Amino acid sequence: MKLISAAILAATFLTTAGAANAGLISIGFQEAGVNGGATTTVNSGPSSAGVVGYSYGTFSLNNVSALGSSAPGSLFSNAINASTTSAGTLNLYITMQGVTAPITSANYLSSFTANLIPTGWSVKEATYYSTTNALYGGTLLASTLFSHASTSVNFINSAAVGHGPYSLTEIYTITSAAGGGTTNNTIDLTPVPEPSTLVLLAMGLLGIGLVRKQFWSQKS
Repeated sequence: MKLISAAILAATFLTTAGAANAGLISIGFQEAGVNGGATTTVNSGPSSAGVVGYSYGTFSLNNVSALGSSAPGSLFSNAINASTTSAGTLNLYITMQGVTAPITSANYLSSFTANLIPTGWSVKEATYYSTTNALYGGTLLASTLFSHASTSVNFINSAAVGHGPYSLTEIYTITSAAGGGTTNNTIDLTPVPEPSTLVLLAMGLLGIGLVRKQFWSQKS
């Protein structure tokens, strides 16, 4: 029974080592001529943030949401139903601060999706990290420009993040055409497991399998 308890404890540790911790997520908007052109933080919160039915400049943000965990760092966001009736450019920033990691570098998977883009519009999606835990900026990881709805585009890039705290940022640059319309987009930013982590997980699962086999052989 001690062997079984130890195996269960090891499995629990492996599955909870990357459990979500509360990083501070902030959402900001920026449009030329609004608030002196500065970025305005419209909402923030631990692990998640969002706005519903928010007007900023010439744009209406019917739903913007973000969810993340700080150890290891992952950030998921949706710019849903950003609409306008005129031509303009809106920069939508989403940052999670206070990310930590027991490593000196990490590979990050940036997944960009454009679900809906009106004719004449474009949406640039980009991901960043900052070793100084900066708000709304840092070192570019990856970016892509959509001019029409498309399937997801994925990039894997190395980030020299150190042990933290560092920040992760996702930016949507939405450029609308005269006549208006509505756009719907998504960015997912997730760490890619190191080979050593995968080996540890495999060893843990193998150990549990061997212990279970020994236990049932003793019962029979």
